[in-house]
Formats: sequence, structure tokens, C-alpha cells
Amino acid sequence: MALSTLKPGRSLDSWEEFETFLKELETVNFYPLRFKDKKTIVSYNKVLKGPALDEKWKFKHATVICKHSGKPTSRSKDHTRPNQFQFSCECPFHFKIVFNTLDEKFLIPKTGNLNESEAGFVDAAVKMDVLPGKIASELKLKYNKYVTSKDIENRRQLVQETTERIKAGLQFFSKDNNVQKTEIIITDKDCAEVGAAKEIFVNAKHMLCHFHAFLAVDIRLRKANFELNHRKEIYDSFHRAVYAKSLEELEIEEDYLVALEDDELGAYFDNNWFNIKEMWAMVYRTALITLGNKTTNQIERNLKLKNL
Repeated sequence: MALSTLKPGRSLDSWEEFETFLKELETVNFYPLRFKDKKTIVSYNKVLKGPALDEKWKFKHATVICKHSGKPTSRSKDHTRPNQFQFSCECPFHFKIVFNTLDEKFLIPKTGNLNESEAGFVDAAVKMDVLPGKIASELKLKYNKYVTSKDIENRRQLVQETTERIKAGLQFFSKDNNVQKTEIIITDKDCAEVGAAKEIFVNAKHMLCHFHAFLAVDIRLRKANFELNHRKEIYDSFHRAVYAKSLEELEIEEDYLVALEDDELGAYFDNNWFNIKEMWAMVYRTALITLGNKTTNQIERNLKLKNL
């Protein structure tokens, strides 16, 4: 049994089946394992607000680690006796098993494997301060992707930390520049960058860079592995949506793109682009003073010149 059997999304019907799987994993790979933590069903039911889970499932979740996990320590007082060191050598191997109450199966979660649509959904919900448990539930219903509340919280902290770093740089910029007069800002679609810019340029209208928008759509279409003609047809439709001269023209392209069923592209366009069309569609920019700027390329070129 190779370690590849630990693929995310694998399911097991009972805790006993998982214990058998774990024993085989240790025996075949000569890999000693232990539990770092386990939460029993009995303990979980004590804090559960809804109907109690059947105790036959035994555990709600558990984390499995290598027996050599952790920092090496010595039992000798002066650390001079090498044979007194424990087996720990900071082995990073670990995985989690979780009982899914909807399917009544134990799963190895697909954590850290969010595609662009799923990641966009999570980041948007995180920015609206939706509770991690609620986000995880909606992600399961909407995309059939299981993640834990802790995974959502970790992603929230990552977005928040990145936002704070960008915000610190913009605050330094604002000390010598009157950001209150800024009317338009253009960024790419990075959530941290968007969040930081909105906090500093409070009076500005926020636009998305067309170059990065087209690049993101092109990358997504290439992942779908369509024939060139079909990919070009979809890309051209999005291009027409961006430069539509009326709301009616924009609506025609929107109806086409959100109805795409292949490779969940309809959901991708609906959840990632047409929910924020005011930020990229030219029809919403006609009354704005953009001085012809549609991308961040000019700023990036100036930065390169300064670096030279």
C-alpha cells in the first residue's frame, strides 16, 4: 500500500475500516504512526446544538502524525549523552481523517485543493466576515468540496495578514500624498490588494485591470482543455462583455457565459466575474475619469524603469 492511497477525498465506511487502513499503511511502508489528537463522538455531542451523532462512529476527527514528529529532545540534563535523545526528528508527515455527517463516512479532507472558483467563493465570504463553519457548509453544498472550519480560518488569517502588509505600504505612501483626492484606483483581482486599497483610498472608485482579467480567464480556459476554436469562442465572448457599449450587449454575453456547463465554467463566470461586473465592464466606466487607463501596465513599466 503506497502513500499515494492517502489521496484527498478518500472515504472509509467506519472507524474500524480506518484503523485497518492505518495498520496496513504502517506495515507495508515501515512507517510508524501515532495520533496527535482525536475528538470522540461523545465529546462532540456535548457541544453539538443539533441532533446527537450515533456513538457507533466513535470519533468525529483525528490527526495522524509520524512517531518521529516533533523536535528532538534529550533526557540527559547536560545534553552530553547522544543515546538519551528521543526519536523525534521533526518529521513533517501528517494527515487528517474527518467524519462527514452528511455522507456518514470518514474522509481524508480535500484541504488546500480549492480551484479558482472555490477559492474566490471562500475569499469573498471571508471578507464579508461570514463564520468559518457557515462558509464550509456552503462550500460543501455549492461545490461538493469538504474543508474544515480551521482551514477556512487559516485562509482568513492569510488574507488578513497579506492585506495588512499591503495596507502598511499604502499608508506610508499616503503620508506624502493626499489620497482623499484619488478618484479612481486600478488593481488586479487579488483579494488582499483589493481590501487594502479600499481601506486607504476611501473616496475612490475601484476598477479591475483588464490585462489581468483577460489573463485570468485565458488561464482558466486552458485548464479546461477545450479545443482551440471552442476556447476562443468563450474568450471572445468575455472580451465582448468587457467592451460592451450598452447594458443590453453586456447581458447577451452574460447569459451565454453563465450558462456554460462544461468544466463548471458557467459557475466560474457567475461567481468570479459577473457578480462584480461594475468593476471591469467598460459600460460602467463611461462617466469616470480614467485618462484612458484600463490596466496597471503603465505603473509596472514605470517601476521597472526606476529599478534600472
